[in-house]
Amino acid sequence: MGKESAEVFWKAQWKKQSEVFQQVYHELLNIATHMDDRPQIQQRIWAAAKRLRDQSL
Repeated sequence: MGKESAEVFWKAQWKKQSEVFQQVYHELLNIATHMDDRPQIQQRIWAAAKRLRDQSL
């Protein structure tokens, strides 16, 4: 694999990973939004979403 091919490959992988992180992050926010009756679990989900967001920046 040439240098350009490797660069294109890794950019594509980075883009896929970023998209997956965004999907998971938004899904966690969606789940947490609907857990008003379970505040402890809701807080854990918010915290997990925040950690995911912070790691993906």
